[in-house]
Amino acid sequence: MATLPVLTRRTDAGVLGLRELRRRDVRAWREVRARNVAWLSPWEATVPPNSGEAVPSYPQMIARFRDEARAGRTLAWAMTLDGRLVGQVTVAGITMGSLRGASIGYWIDSGVAGLGLTPMAVAMACDYCYGVLRLHRIEIVIRPENAASRRVVEKLGFRHEGSRPGF
Repeated sequence: MATLPVLTRRTDAGVLGLRELRRRDVRAWREVRARNVAWLSPWEATVPPNSGEAVPSYPQMIARFRDEARAGRTLAWAMTLDGRLVGQVTVAGITMGSLRGASIGYWIDSGVAGLGLTPMAVAMACDYCYGVLRLHRIEIVIRPENAASRRVVEKLGFRHEGSRPGF
């Protein structure tokens, strides 16, 4: 897969951008994540106990995103507001063939939450996936108690198709 395109939209809050998440974003990414631990940690995916896996470091995460991007399976965007990193949108599990689907995950800095940026960023990623990649299906997997993420999918008109209690 080629380098990710830079996508931008003007919003009331400023210019919202999606661009490739890069190694040199490490300081900004860690700063935003550290400042938002309490905001993000209840919703974070975790490594299963006794799996022998460790949470990857930022460089390991970027290397994995790049490997997956080259294989056509992942798009990892930094979400920016007026050029400042404020979150991330990741399209993963991209499958082609007859299914042509993927799933989207996202997070945003609590300092800019509620400004409509996350729904716009997810819509921009979906537009790219449907229009350029010609995907047929995009799934957003969220925890049912995460009211903010549920609101994002409601604003975008995604429909609830079921629950995955063990997910």
